[in-house]
Amino acid sequence: MAKRSPDERLLPPPPPRARGAMVTIDLDSHAAALDSETIAVHPARQANEPPLPFRSASGRPSEPPPSAVAPQPAPSAEVTPAATPRSVAPPANALAPAPMPARTILGGPGASPWLGARLRPSDAPLPPTSTEVAPPALLSVEAPATGRAAQPGRRVDSTIASGPLQGQILDWIGCRNERASRVREVWAELLAEPEAGSMADQLRAAFEPGPPSPSQARKWCHRVLAAGSCDDLAGLKRQLRSAATAAVEGEPPLRLVTGELRFTFDELETLRATVAAVAPHLEDDEALAKAVVPAKRMLEDRSLQGSRDAASDLVSRLRLACQESAVVEDPVVLRRVERTLVEARAFSYRNLLGAKWARALLVREGVSVTCYVPEAIAAILPLYASFPARVIGEIFPRQDHDEESAVAIVVVALGRLIEKGDD
Repeated sequence: MAKRSPDERLLPPPPPRARGAMVTIDLDSHAAALDSETIAVHPARQANEPPLPFRSASGRPSEPPPSAVAPQPAPSAEVTPAATPRSVAPPANALAPAPMPARTILGGPGASPWLGARLRPSDAPLPPTSTEVAPPALLSVEAPATGRAAQPGRRVDSTIASGPLQGQILDWIGCRNERASRVREVWAELLAEPEAGSMADQLRAAFEPGPPSPSQARKWCHRVLAAGSCDDLAGLKRQLRSAATAAVEGEPPLRLVTGELRFTFDELETLRATVAAVAPHLEDDEALAKAVVPAKRMLEDRSLQGSRDAASDLVSRLRLACQESAVVEDPVVLRRVERTLVEARAFSYRNLLGAKWARALLVREGVSVTCYVPEAIAAILPLYASFPARVIGEIFPRQDHDEESAVAIVVVALGRLIEKGDD
């Protein structure tokens, strides 16, 4: 035995030689084998059961195909399964499939689910009609109308939209920049956008978060005010209760609301503006002059200026005297007083939550909620006593015992709504 070199031991053994002979198939003998086969049709056990075909390897006397034989009546129940099966010979051309008889009724006598055509959707039975499901009297009853418009005794403010703005323009007023990051967290889906800047700026913003810039805070709040969906004022109390039971780490719920924002004015400044408005008519009306005397006394005595209720009572007396007067009209006095208070920005302020807020009422659909506007935003308000607005605010429970609303809205961002057709 010859020795192999070290290099030859590493090589794989050579493959065996392929034989040159080829395998041939005798098609004639294969066709003859197919001709010797028959299809045995077993009779049905029940009247509505179709016969089942099975292939048998043993040769049997040939019979014409089922399509050429007249339909046979269904076998009776007296026929036993041990009855002699009928044999059906295949067609002359065994290589080509025999034509399948069309089946019109599923499971009919003499029809086989293996030999018939495939069931089409149009051949399936029709579903039951509505009259077969319920009586016509029940189907004709109309469903009760749903929605706020169907509730009787409730007015719907159709001019103030609750969804994204379409027929109105948002006049930006202001926002609290320190709360803009929370606005982005609450409305993350609405404010989602690709981050601009280099990769270093994105990594710095992700690992070293800081307060957003004033321009970025305004961009976020403006987009939420214009494209967000507003909550119902009547449901704020329920949302506040749900947030109190959830784990929110002490953060008040943040909501987007809309309605008519009506500012309230300082009671003492209102009394002073009312006295100034009726002063030109005191010589012509004695009753009006008598009503002004206690009001002037209160304005001159500082010890009497601490009661807001007393000032409001004196204003009511002056208004009643103007309504009964023949020399001055009450709407004229009211217009003068309102203009004076708006220009002086003599809002009614409250010291709450460690800051000073201008008090207002957000009214929609008959529901009034106390609203606190930051002093910085109140200083840049337009000269309106009331206007339709959208507010992003934090929802708190009642902060003032004298307030009627069970919840309070602390403004985070504010925008005024203007109709597109207004000049």
